[in-house]
Amino acid sequence: METSSWYTAFVCLCVSFFFASNEVFLHYYFIFVYLLYIF
Repeated sequence: METSSWYTAFVCLCVSFFFASNEVFLHYYFIFVYLLYIF
């Protein structure tokens, strides 16, 4: 579970970086994360 928590923190950091770079990519990323959250 700890690894999953670390992965989540890493993902959040990536999201912040991509948000500053490409807003379009962020939309696709949210869809991808949403699908992962469901499964």
